[in-house]
Amino acid sequence: MRCFWAVVSLQTDLNLAFASPIGLRSSLLEASGTTIDTPWAMQNAEHVLPAGHSGGENSSGDVIRQFPVDETSGIISISNSHVQASVLLHRVLFLAAKWSSNLQPTELSSYMESYTWLDGRITHFSNGLPPIYPLADNGLVMAHVLVAAAAIRLHRPFSALDQVARMKCISASRTVLRVLRDTTISAASSISHANPVIGTICALACSILFDEIERTRLMWVEWAQTPDVNVLPAGEPESTLLLSLQEGMEIMGMRAPGNPLAEHQLTEVQQRYNSHYGSL
Repeated sequence: MRCFWAVVSLQTDLNLAFASPIGLRSSLLEASGTTIDTPWAMQNAEHVLPAGHSGGENSSGDVIRQFPVDETSGIISISNSHVQASVLLHRVLFLAAKWSSNLQPTELSSYMESYTWLDGRITHFSNGLPPIYPLADNGLVMAHVLVAAAAIRLHRPFSALDQVARMKCISASRTVLRVLRDTTISAASSISHANPVIGTICALACSILFDEIERTRLMWVEWAQTPDVNVLPAGEPESTLLLSLQEGMEIMGMRAPGNPLAEHQLTEVQQRYNSHYGSL
């Protein structure tokens, strides 16, 4: 069972990194005519379940088929949190690939229904994740980061026009950076063995901060050109956003050496930064 879910997680990581529609359709989770009844992998200690839960609730095929449909199914444990976050991220990527500003009314209605449901499911899952401390387990760290990436990818298409979606993107970006910058976690989760998708997620978080910096700049320019407006524009100052962005670039720099994809992503982020602020 661990091998199966490892492959599912790897497929999701690759699909996040390369944004390939073919990759999404070829995922094990989308295999035509396939019913996935593989139990979640659990550590031995986790087979001692909390009061009120039977063994079947966390290891039967019913739970796998229901997740992430049923918010009450399954127990979010340290060992299965990573793969469950990967399943959620896959669902988001699969939905986001369908987005177009030219969707027909029936298509748009279906999309928004799925969007609203996934938004609630991500919130429920995030709130139910075990805290990272005291274990700083690699899988748990990845679960927190992956579900934040899922939130970004879900809300980003609407972030330019919808304030709630924009704030959720910014919050998720800062969650990514907060988790990955922690020195205790970095020590426990050796950088030399870091999941390669971390570079992709850091680049995604940085791109959200870039977007917000550009929006903030434009907002202040428009405010300065509008006479008789005494109310200052709402939102964070550019300096605060810039500090978060620089932090993200520092994290990417720590994890990029030896990873060609991460090095390429860091170069792209640095080039965009230099276009705004000059060389570091």
